[in-house]
Amino acid sequence: MSGYGGPDDHNANIEAVVLNAIDAARSMLPKGESALYCQDDDCGEEIPEGRRKALPGVQYCVCCAPKYEYKIRIRAVDHIL
Repeated sequence: MSGYGGPDDHNANIEAVVLNAIDAARSMLPKGESALYCQDDDCGEEIPEGRRKALPGVQYCVCCAPKYEYKIRIRAVDHIL
């Protein structure tokens, strides 16, 4: 036995883990009002309206976003573990 429940609870346990991961990922999505300009200290470029509409709450331009996505993924994994 794994400590998470009996053998009959296996699928329920998997579903709970998946739902927790989805909740953690959703909690990491940007919220609130999108920035008009990239919030990266070295950039400051205008964030296109299409990006602001597609990702409400976005704070970084397409070029700078990957620098910050890694940090978001790490926090999401820490939250799950």
